[in-house]
Amino acid sequence: MTSIERKFTVKHVFTDFIKSTSDGNEMNGKPEKHFGCTWHANVLPSYSRSGNQVDHYFISLYLENHRKSEEWRIGASCELMFETAKGPKSIENDACEFPHSENNFIFELKGEDLRKYLIDGKLGVEFHVSIDKITGMQLFDESMRKYSDVVLIVEDQKFYVLKFFLASQSSYFDTLFFGNFEESAKSEITLTGIEASQFQNFLEALHGHSVIDDKTVEGVLNLANMYDAQTVFQRCQTFLLKESKKCMKEKLELAGKFQLPNLKKDCLSKINTFEEIRAVVPHSSESMDHHILAKLFDKLIEVQKPSSTSFSNISALGRHNSLKNRIDGYFISLYCEKPRVSREWSVDTKFELLIESNQGMELIECRSDRFNCTHSEFVFVVEFQDLKKYLIDGKLGVEFHVSINKMIGMQLFDESMKKYSDVVLIVEDEKFYVLKLFLASQSSYFESLLLGDFKESAQSEVTLSGISAADFQNYLEALHGHSVIDDKTVTGILKLANMYDTPSILQKCQIFLIEHSKKSMKEKLRIAGEYQLSELKYDCFHKINTVDDIRAAVPSYSAGVDHDILAHLFDKLLKLQPTTTAST
Repeated sequence: MTSIERKFTVKHVFTDFIKSTSDGNEMNGKPEKHFGCTWHANVLPSYSRSGNQVDHYFISLYLENHRKSEEWRIGASCELMFETAKGPKSIENDACEFPHSENNFIFELKGEDLRKYLIDGKLGVEFHVSIDKITGMQLFDESMRKYSDVVLIVEDQKFYVLKFFLASQSSYFDTLFFGNFEESAKSEITLTGIEASQFQNFLEALHGHSVIDDKTVEGVLNLANMYDAQTVFQRCQTFLLKESKKCMKEKLELAGKFQLPNLKKDCLSKINTFEEIRAVVPHSSESMDHHILAKLFDKLIEVQKPSSTSFSNISALGRHNSLKNRIDGYFISLYCEKPRVSREWSVDTKFELLIESNQGMELIECRSDRFNCTHSEFVFVVEFQDLKKYLIDGKLGVEFHVSINKMIGMQLFDESMKKYSDVVLIVEDEKFYVLKLFLASQSSYFESLLLGDFKESAQSEVTLSGISAADFQNYLEALHGHSVIDDKTVTGILKLANMYDTPSILQKCQIFLIEHSKKSMKEKLRIAGEYQLSELKYDCFHKINTVDDIRAAVPSYSAGVDHDILAHLFDKLLKLQPTTTAST
């Protein structure tokens, strides 16, 4: 992708410098926001061995680690300058990648060297920072102007975004941009009643970044609910179910406030005693969601029932066919093979069962239902006598007519997305309707192909060869923030992320392989070597500690192993190999 210049300066004047640091106290500058991150200057004195005077100072620029996700990275360089009577003077340069152990640029200066820059007891410090790489987070500032077609203004902050992308994810923005409102013709639109920081988080979540945590989830949920962004809404619910450390009381409040049925069910299943019920009830139970209040009420009645002893021996049996060898009914089912492991996906459908008769297809039953990770089968029960009359020459002809009304947690790029696209990519004769600017903003390959000097940039349909349509579907879904990466799909997605230079997806795949994958160590190391996934390599190295571990991780043809991996395992093997002494 075209390199985007991101530079800024943090300035601070530390007053009464000598006195303020004489007792070993550190001094902090005022936090400043730059490119979605918070930075602040810091001075820490260091005493001599004798302990009676400061002989060194550590001058630092800190980056506050504003998210827990392991996907985000910032590569930057920094120049330290001191204010002098003749103007700023360059002192030292440093470069590093965040996050790291300290999360700061740190410069060490001798006391006598630093004190000569004091002016009237004050130290004027400047940090000139240049960011050359940002991964796992996304800015929507002026650096994204090239990839946008509208500016949204929140609290005087401008967000450069794509109309079609937002409209495809949110019914609110679909109506705002393409409905009969005056805003649809504007190049800049002001959004009111929301905070800029929460809107930044919402946009990042919408673009697939791991910004949802216990600090941000309520704000993101609020905007996902306000703007009817179902994918982000469901991601927030999944986070609260699987990862959140919030107490049960907070989770229940969010479940009620935003009507999160799965979170409600999960919380209520874990509340069983009087103490647990009392712990989740707010000061005023009237403010609770009615459904939650009713369920807790029933539980409270149950746990407070007086104990009793019962000697009754009552059993209930369902109707039983005494002719055990006779079939008296059939289950006719339509299965939906689960497209992914994620709990986020669901498909709302309406369907009809038709059976072929001598007079043609006859409608038997019509029903609506939802497919999801726990419910993937439509079942019709047909009595034997009813079904037997439809047999033609011993054959039963069945048709299911299915209409899909709504899909959540997955995304198609078929003709239904034509309205939100400006180019069609063809893979194995399958058409994918996508946005040029969105793909170009994520992938240098697509930027060159679709916006460069190639003939394809002027074509409405472009054919991609050498890849499978299924892998490309998964790649696009991952690019749009859906939870499609699992042990079945990860290698195909990695192949395309590598082929099309998509660093955000490469990092998502790497984090999945480190934290969630059940693949063998041998397979993980093979993938780490093939796609040069350094973090995965070192995670595997850390877990390989014995000769048996090494033997299990290396294929029979070790020459095919990545050189760096083979060298590291070889060194480990040398250290583990027992020493033998020759005897005569």
